Amino acid sequence: MTVDYQRSRDDVVTWPTDPRARRALEEWFNKLDASPAVHPTLAAGELDFSGADLSGLDIGDADWVSATLRDNRLRWRRCSIGWGTPPTATRTESQTHTDG
Repeated sequence: MTVDYQRSRDDVVTWPTDPRARRALEEWFNKLDASPAVHPTLAAGELDFSGADLSGLDIGDADWVSATLRDNRLRWRRCSIGWGTPPTATRTESQTHTDG
């Protein structure tokens, strides 16, 4: 199956309600805009992404260590297997396509 991953602010279905998590996502988009050929890391570690729908985003290099993912939708987003303390994920709908 081919999935076209998105890399635009306009593709965020629902933004996280936590201001710090929202700011981290904004900063990630700023880095993408500044250098589209480079894939920056989404610095999501220890942040609260509750309520966000990040479905379809190309967040392959996200740092989810100790992040909170509650009541999220993360369908068909590109991600890599992380290390360290896993995120807290409750009531989260997730379908993942990983590379390799």
